[in-house]
Amino acid sequence: MYAPNFEGRTCRREILLKLSKFKIYNASAGAGKTYTLVKEFLRICLTGENANQYRQILAITFTNKAANEMKERIVQKLETFANEQESIQDPIFLQLAEDLQVSHVRLSYVAQAALKSILHNYSAFSVSTIDKFTNRLIRSFSQDLKLSSNYEVELDTDELLREAVDRMLADLQEGDATSKVLLEFINDKLSEGKSPRPEQSLLAMGRNLFDEAAYPYLKHLKGFGKEEIMKAAGKLRKEKKDWEDKWSDEAQEMMTLIHSQGIERMDFSSGTVYNYILKFVEKDSSKWPINKTLEKVVFDGAPFYAKTKAKNLAPRFSPIEDELRAKLDKLVKEVVEVFPRYHLITKILKDVYSLAVLAEIDKNLQEVKEEENKLPIGEFNKLISDKLENEPTAYLFEKLGDRYQYFFIDEFQDTSVLQWRNLLPLINNALSSSGSAMIVGDAKQSIYRWRGGEVGQFIDLSNDVDPSNKVLLNGEEMELYSRETLNLGSNFRSRKNVVEFNNDFFTNSADLMQEEVFKDIYSASNQNVERQDGGYVCLKQIEYDKETYEQQQCEESLAVIQDAISRGYKLNDITIITRKKDYLAALAEFLLDKGIKVISPDSLLLEQSQEVRSLVSFLKFLCRPDDFASRWDFLSSLWALDVIKEEYKEEHQFISSHVKSNPVELNSALSEIIPNYSYPELLQQGLLDKVYLLAKWFKLDVQGNPFLHTFVDKVSDFQNNKKGGEAEFCRHWDDKGSRQSIALPDGVDAVNLMTVHKSKGLEFPITIVSFADWLSTSEPNGSSAWVNLESHDMAGLPVARVSLSENANAHKDYQNLYQRNKGLVYLDNLNLAYVAFTRAVDELYVFGSKGKPKESSNLTIYISQYFKNKGVEDLLLEVGERSQKRHEDVKDNALMWKNYEAVSWQDRLRITIDAPLDWTSGESEGTSYGKKVHGVFAKLDGKTSIEEIIDNEVILGRLSNEESEPLKTLIDSVLANPEVMPYFAEGVEMLNEKDILLPKKGSLRPDRLSVVDGVVHIIDYKTGVSDPNHQKQLDAYSDVLLEMGFKVGDKVLIYLNENPEVVKW
Repeated sequence: MYAPNFEGRTCRREILLKLSKFKIYNASAGAGKTYTLVKEFLRICLTGENANQYRQILAITFTNKAANEMKERIVQKLETFANEQESIQDPIFLQLAEDLQVSHVRLSYVAQAALKSILHNYSAFSVSTIDKFTNRLIRSFSQDLKLSSNYEVELDTDELLREAVDRMLADLQEGDATSKVLLEFINDKLSEGKSPRPEQSLLAMGRNLFDEAAYPYLKHLKGFGKEEIMKAAGKLRKEKKDWEDKWSDEAQEMMTLIHSQGIERMDFSSGTVYNYILKFVEKDSSKWPINKTLEKVVFDGAPFYAKTKAKNLAPRFSPIEDELRAKLDKLVKEVVEVFPRYHLITKILKDVYSLAVLAEIDKNLQEVKEEENKLPIGEFNKLISDKLENEPTAYLFEKLGDRYQYFFIDEFQDTSVLQWRNLLPLINNALSSSGSAMIVGDAKQSIYRWRGGEVGQFIDLSNDVDPSNKVLLNGEEMELYSRETLNLGSNFRSRKNVVEFNNDFFTNSADLMQEEVFKDIYSASNQNVERQDGGYVCLKQIEYDKETYEQQQCEESLAVIQDAISRGYKLNDITIITRKKDYLAALAEFLLDKGIKVISPDSLLLEQSQEVRSLVSFLKFLCRPDDFASRWDFLSSLWALDVIKEEYKEEHQFISSHVKSNPVELNSALSEIIPNYSYPELLQQGLLDKVYLLAKWFKLDVQGNPFLHTFVDKVSDFQNNKKGGEAEFCRHWDDKGSRQSIALPDGVDAVNLMTVHKSKGLEFPITIVSFADWLSTSEPNGSSAWVNLESHDMAGLPVARVSLSENANAHKDYQNLYQRNKGLVYLDNLNLAYVAFTRAVDELYVFGSKGKPKESSNLTIYISQYFKNKGVEDLLLEVGERSQKRHEDVKDNALMWKNYEAVSWQDRLRITIDAPLDWTSGESEGTSYGKKVHGVFAKLDGKTSIEEIIDNEVILGRLSNEESEPLKTLIDSVLANPEVMPYFAEGVEMLNEKDILLPKKGSLRPDRLSVVDGVVHIIDYKTGVSDPNHQKQLDAYSDVLLEMGFKVGDKVLIYLNENPEVVKW
């Protein structure tokens, strides 16, 4: 075995120290960022003096999938490096050997040692999501933060919010302060056209409690309760009203003056001055800012009327002109001065009740968290941020238990402000010694601003204007460490024509961006081509017609799919990307109707399964048996399952026959309709067992159907985690359970349909961007922002949330908010196009629109400008040529669903009163066989066939295949005996192995009681030889039944031997 020589390790350490301490990689789409991250991780891992160097590395990603992929890539590389033959074929290995100045053999040995250490200490292999790392920090600080050390992380923050909202609503008292606030909040939402149901609006408002962007503002509201908020709102409302009343009075005076001279609206130039004054009379503030015509009248002394009418109007205007002009001048100047504040007050008051409601939701949320010992994942970064502000870094490491020296952060453009602030002390501490940091991101792929991502951080770090590496010393700024920005300038994903088209399109689009810094990002976005020549791009605008547009978009996608298939591509080579899920649903329906298999978010939803819908509808019926809608939905679902007896010819006949029945009547009818249905038995079961029982009665294949299989898993998870019954589950299902989907195996041959956000980080041979006309200059639901009011003296109100809209006369702080948000909105929407366009490997198809209303505010402006610059006049641009593709045969996994038998726990758990005398030796073969025979006879109920009973016993492992056929022959021969047949005839009421409780203690259990015409016949099964005690046993049963008031008939002993014998008396 090779013995390593550690001479030179000091040299390698020096090499490491010479590397830049803080590297920032600009990694455009397809630039190989994962490759770079893995290479740099391995560089540090293999440079260390021992195999445990990886323990000092922390790599942060933003999804579990990305973390697992990075771990897998690192381990795979180490496996390759550890093999001396394979390693010399790997370019990363060769590059590292050269950079580290070590022999191939030695580097291979170090890789082998590192791999062994990682596999034996996998928990120390720190490649994780940011949330997982932050959770670890919180647990380290749990005592300091006054948290229970065994708190439960709640991923579903909406679930906690819902509980808090429910608690708030349940505690409402008529006429109390909370009720008044809530009523005003609901009225505000109704005036905006929102749903009259308050829950959704309250939940939407409550989500601000987990919004990191809102956190600094919410801190100012701590201790500022609903009473204080309403008091401040009252003062602001009075100030607003005082101004409106004052201006309205002044305007009314002017209007009286005008009418005194018989002057009408059209006597003024275009009616402008008259309309302006009238708006003040009506207190319509939307028209108060002055326009250019008014400016000329007020500030330049222009006449009130047109020159052409001067001869007729001058005599009427002359007596009042000076007075009118003075009053108008006074009003306008006052409005110009006051309007910025007035406008801000109006914006604040529009949403002020939301602040009061938010404070009340927060109070209830804290109670829910404490009672349930839960910590929402949305609070992780806020908790740590508050703690880290006042703690030295050394203390943090002491609590954390590790001392990380090397940091890697992926997708940095989606990092929030708090996430970066929490990591920064650890990174700065590492950089102050021999550590390093590396971040990778791309401002053009920042599409998660709504989730807290702050692209400005990455831009500032890349441009080296972020001050986090500097301190003030004696009044002078000193740099603690330098930062180096590197561009990964090549595209390893797409073919030449696709890369060059995207370079050209997005460089061209930069001119339309609102902010220079964002223009610069796209102006410098060109990538080098690394893949082979070729590739094809089709950019097409479809003439917009409201009635046919959706159909046209679907037909264009279908034509691409059919053409690609004819050229050798498979369905799973093709992906259609849209901005909105609604379009995916339309595409899925259209393509499925044309015989094209698709995988879309909707097609994988559990609620798409009729079987799942039927089970849920029955659970809802159990919760609300008196509810007409629940009964109708359940009966309709039941009909769809095709388990209804043949007397019902049509669905309407079946539903109308039962929907108006009361619950007792309906359950009685269901007993006739559904074989084996028993309402009392159903009520005795827990949630999960109810589902299993219903599936059994409805003859549903739980294990063979992926939707049902997943649904049962979700029910089990809910029961274990939420600990609720069917009522709580039905509510959970309505809120979010129905949006859950099944997971399919890789390799399913079907067209993928996904949103832009879902496509990020993926690549596809053929990419179709359909409905490429989403908003580009605004947000779908409008924009809003938090504003600090400490410098505005808003009746003590510290902060507010205001809607954003353009208004040139608004307060400068408000205008700055609006302009910044507008620039980010432009960036967000162009970034969506960039992410979508750069998924393509071989071919890219983009289908936009032309002539759609408000197209100047959607993606069409970028496509139209590109066509204009390229001289395209026929709404179609093609680059390159489509090519053939040859495939190896790939197995379609669409139907590969592993099936296995599921056995209810009731069938697994058996309670016996005749345990073997000796548990060590067990029971004899004869005794064991007797019990098996006895068990099968106990299941003869007159409904289930002998074959089905025996097959079930074999499946459950109670009978072997070798025992099944002889036993069936035995049962057939017994039941064919004329002396036995009457007790097993169809229609005979039978009780198998039912306990009879005795008055004092104990019980008796006859094998079978058959009731014929009110007479009870006692049957018992035996194996082995006849014994007088057997008859005494049946006589004892008889005595008890007689004492209970039953009429006893025959007593029958059936000896189940090779030659069955019947003893009857």
